Amino acid sequence: MSTMNTNRITDDLSCNVDQPEWQRQLNKCQQATSNVIQDNPLAATIVVFGVGFCVGTAIGAALGEADSRHRDHLATSLGRRLVHSMNDLVPDNLQQHLRS
Repeated sequence: MSTMNTNRITDDLSCNVDQPEWQRQLNKCQQATSNVIQDNPLAATIVVFGVGFCVGTAIGAALGEADSRHRDHLATSLGRRLVHSMNDLVPDNLQQHLRS
């Protein structure tokens, strides 16, 4: 399975020769990051998983001691927002499978 990596922002910006210095540096950084991810997909996946796990652990620890109604409401609200934002990333056929 092969996927074509397209980045409309980079494609649009690369056509413009008169870019400011910060945009050229940002493009170089983005290209270097893309190259590292393409060269080491397993390591990139592990790093992203680790970062997500750490962020989730930090949020869980911050909300884990919810002893007041306000914190309970905050935890529920945050959970709902996270689920709704993740719904946009999950394909429709997988969402139907998860609901059943």
